[in-house]
Amino acid sequence: MVHRSRRRSILDLSDFFPGESVTIAVRGSETLALLELPFDPKSFPWPRDWQAIPPGFEEDSANAMGHMETLGTDEVPATNFVAELRREMCADHPLFHRRFIAIAVSTIDPDDVLFFTDDPTEPFAFVHLTWHVERTASFPWCRTFSTIDSFLEHCSDGM
Repeated sequence: MVHRSRRRSILDLSDFFPGESVTIAVRGSETLALLELPFDPKSFPWPRDWQAIPPGFEEDSANAMGHMETLGTDEVPATNFVAELRREMCADHPLFHRRFIAIAVSTIDPDDVLFFTDDPTEPFAFVHLTWHVERTASFPWCRTFSTIDSFLEHCSDGM
């Protein structure tokens, strides 16, 4: 369930997950969204090859990957995963009008990031960042999931 007001949005995912909830504030362009994540990503048992985003990792990874991928272009990469996804998406991308936070990253490919969104039916978005401004809705590649279990199942299938 999404609760919206002019000043904030709250996503209640208690139907999707058992356990404690975590409220996360996300600043959008015009409002502050409170995304209520029903588990703490830092203590969640992520599958092999995935981890919660450790302090400093997001900025370090964005710095390294972004600068390497945009070398020789006039593009300036963002300094974190949320800002980079916002920078890459065109207006037709399925996440363009959503609010989201980055909650986990692949340890094999730091371009693969799991975002938690304000979509009440498919709140988890697995995104492969490209580090380039994209012109089509196909990129950055994105697959959404209705529950964390469906994302974990996808991971166990070898992605």
